[in-house]
Amino acid sequence: MFIKNKYFKIIFLNISILGVLIISFLLALETVLRIKASILSLRGGERIVSGDKYCYDTDIKPYGYCPLITHTKDVSREGLDYKLVEVYVDKLGGRVGSPEKQKINPKIYSNFLIGDSMVQADEIPFQKTIQGLSRNNIDKSKHIYGIGVGSWNSNQYSQVLNKLLKTNSNYSFFLSPNDFFPNYSLSSWKQSKPFIYKYSRAIRWVYRKIRPAVIKIANNNNDSFQRVLHKSIITSYKDCAAFKSKDFQKIKLQTRVDHLVFSKHHSCWPEKYRISVDHSIKELTNMGKKIYKNKSSSRFFIVPFAISFKNEQTKGRLNNTYYFPSDKGISQRGLAEYLTEKINFPVIDLEPPIKKEILKIRKNCSSCVNNFYLKYDGHLNANGKQFLFNKYFK
Repeated sequence: MFIKNKYFKIIFLNISILGVLIISFLLALETVLRIKASILSLRGGERIVSGDKYCYDTDIKPYGYCPLITHTKDVSREGLDYKLVEVYVDKLGGRVGSPEKQKINPKIYSNFLIGDSMVQADEIPFQKTIQGLSRNNIDKSKHIYGIGVGSWNSNQYSQVLNKLLKTNSNYSFFLSPNDFFPNYSLSSWKQSKPFIYKYSRAIRWVYRKIRPAVIKIANNNNDSFQRVLHKSIITSYKDCAAFKSKDFQKIKLQTRVDHLVFSKHHSCWPEKYRISVDHSIKELTNMGKKIYKNKSSSRFFIVPFAISFKNEQTKGRLNNTYYFPSDKGISQRGLAEYLTEKINFPVIDLEPPIKKEILKIRKNCSSCVNNFYLKYDGHLNANGKQFLFNKYFK
């Protein structure tokens, strides 16, 4: 292209130089990270997230638990009767009860629980997880193998299923609302789009560095969010007015807005929400068909975060992406009804039974909070796991 104006030439030249420098930096960073990965993999695990337990290039893409590791999680701020949790991970990436169990082939089991952080549950000891509670049964055929990693979605669930698929078995899947969020970078629909992000360590590294700033900017319109929140709560289930306002346009890229949208009937959802959910439904339906063809059974549980219930979610780390005032309960009814209608396999919405149990507790103790959820987290605590185990897995 011939550029006549000398000022445009200078601008074009500077932009070109900057582009070359950025690309050179990313290529150099990619090389360094891949060499580091190769060295660390020889030691038994590639630790990509600084000080954390996740690895890339595991059996499950694009990331999972580093295989065969042991790590300790500090949960002292939760005020529980324990402060540290020892987590043992097997080769595939599932939690097991002891170092001796790390090398056991998970396909010896006939009952499988697959999901994300709700299954991972590294905030509570293994023996208090659903899979851990199953070990109390003297009948080993009732034991459950659980595997889940934070922010996994239907794409990873499908990969895990391919590793564990066998005949005459039972497969339960824990589906979290953020599996379907169109604004969440790790939802199945989002992961299906940015090809380079999934396979470039350099891009992931840069994203992790700038993500806190991105979240801060996204949450600047807090007044607009509060107005949308108020309007969505006071209006009826099929009233879509909150999502047609100017305030909604200002905050529509926030992940926490996805919770509000999914609280309403699907007729209120902006188009990208239905596209995102339908993308996951297709993957989940294919999983159900695959299990059925192998003469096994499947169940899909919709597991609510603490924000679905009043005074079950507290501020803690939920002060940005997932934060809502603790006296507000944001139901995921719209999402649950849509999934139940579209997935032609058993779908169980856990919000109604959990809510019923919480209300029963509060009849005798009105001041009781965080009954089934952790104090500084949106995940189920040991009481919540015990309740689900007794009701659906015992």
